[in-house]
Amino acid sequence: MIEASFKYLLIIFSFYYCIPSDIPLESYDFVHIDITPLDLSKNNIGVRCSEINNNSRFSFQTHNWLAENLYLSGGISPSLGKDVNIFYNLNFGYKKKISYSSFESLLLDLGYHSNRYIEDENKWTSASIVLYFKIKNIHFLPSIIHVFNNDDSKSFINLNFLYNTDFNFLIGAIMQIYSIDDRVKVLPLISLKYKL
Repeated sequence: MIEASFKYLLIIFSFYYCIPSDIPLESYDFVHIDITPLDLSKNNIGVRCSEINNNSRFSFQTHNWLAENLYLSGGISPSLGKDVNIFYNLNFGYKKKISYSSFESLLLDLGYHSNRYIEDENKWTSASIVLYFKIKNIHFLPSIIHVFNNDDSKSFINLNFLYNTDFNFLIGAIMQIYSIDDRVKVLPLISLKYKL
């Protein structure tokens, strides 16, 4: 079964490098996939700090499991400066339980992401494949995210680490890895979630 997880990773990474990278990062850097596994929390709310368009942004987010294998999540990020704009997303996902060694499950995520009230509005649809590994108290969710709209498409990698505290809080560290003009750019994110 461990060979099967490596096959998934090989497929994901080979798919990532087959996508052209001529789209400016600023048009889709607000797309984030931040999944909380069901064994950590059925419902949660939280805040996330990230860099969007070279500015620090705070997002308010929620993640809710509707059933053992279906979830709904979303977030909103209003501007805090003098410019008025807003970023928001809505994601729907399906989980296939695998449970072999530290490999827990495979998740498929579909999302809608939009930024509003700015000069160059962008709306993206995302399709993601997420692997879920549990190693002691650390939960690791690597994924490949493919974003597309009517004109363009792009893929990037998301590495999500979650740590479960003893006080109903989850601490997350995420690295989004982009391939731009034959260079690699990494955007870090941090999140704090409260289990309801």
